[in-house]
Amino acid sequence: MEDSFSASNILIKGGLIVAGVINLLPTSGVLGPIALQRLYGIEFAETNLIMLMKHRASLLGIVGALLCTSAFKPAFRSAAYGVGFSSMLSYMWLAVFDGFSTLNKPIRRVFWFDAAAVAVLGLAFAQDKLKLIK
Repeated sequence: MEDSFSASNILIKGGLIVAGVINLLPTSGVLGPIALQRLYGIEFAETNLIMLMKHRASLLGIVGALLCTSAFKPAFRSAAYGVGFSSMLSYMWLAVFDGFSTLNKPIRRVFWFDAAAVAVLGLAFAQDKLKLIK
C-alpha cells in the first residue's frame, strides 16, 4: 500500500491535479459567447464558431477530468499523461509557429498556463515513471 503522504505521492498527485485544474478552467466556455469572450478576449458572434469553441471547452474539461481522476486512480495515469501532454504541447506548438507575438494577450496567457501545466505534469510523470524521490 502506498503512503499517501510521501513526498513522491504528493508530487505525483499534486502535479496531476494542478495540470487537471488548469485544463478545467476554460470549461466555463460551454456557457456561450460571453464566457468565451472573457476567456479569450475575442467577440464570438458567429454561431458555428461559438459551437466549435464550446466543443473545445468541453474537450478541455474531459482532459482536466482525466488528469484529476488519475491522481486517485493510478490505472488511468498513462492515458492521462499522453492526453494531457498531447493537448497542451500541441496548443503551444501551434501558438509558437503561428506567430506568438501576433496573438492577443488572453491567447498568449493560455500558452503560459499550458507551459506551467506541462512543467508540473512533467514533474509528476518523471516521479511516477522514474522514481526520482524515494
